[in-house]
Parts: sequence; C-alpha cells; structure tokens
Amino acid sequence: MASNDEVSVIEHLLEIEKQASMLIHEASIESEKRLSAARANAEVKYKEQYKAISEKAEKSFRENAEIVKKNREKTISEYKEKLRNLPQNNDYFNKFLEGVL
Repeated sequence: MASNDEVSVIEHLLEIEKQASMLIHEASIESEKRLSAARANAEVKYKEQYKAISEKAEKSFRENAEIVKKNREKTISEYKEKLRNLPQNNDYFNKFLEGVL
C-alpha cells in the first residue's frame, strides 16, 4: 500500500495535469478567437482591395470605350466625307445598269 507521501505526490501530479489540461483548453479557445479575428480582418482587406481594383478597372474600361467611340465616329465621318467628295460617273453607272438589266 502507498504511503501518505506517495498519495500526496500523486494527487499533486494529478492536479498539475488538470491545470495543464485547462491551460491547453484555454489556449485552444484563444487561438480560435485570434484565427477568427484574423480571417475576418483578411476578408475585410480582401474586399476593400477587390473593390478598389475593380473600380480602377471599370474606370479604365469606360475611358478606353470612350476613346474607341470617338475614334470610330471620327473614322466613319472621314469615310463619309471621302465618299461625298468622290466624283460621280453617271455615264458609267447607267451603262452598268443597262448591262445588268
């Protein structure tokens, strides 16, 4: 049979093991809280950066679209002017129509 000293030592060791287990449990809970906070913070930063990048891309797209639209309108206007300035050859056109008809 174990003596009082041995029982006392074993009880003390069990108490220390219980405290260690509680400490590990508390650390696990704290770790989970910190991880959750870090995830939430990272999500917020991601959304902010995504929004900034998408707004910049949208602005760039709109600016480029406007430039393309102006260039298109200019090109079409120049083409129409070129067509207006071409001399008309009515004799040739009439002969062509007679040949087709």
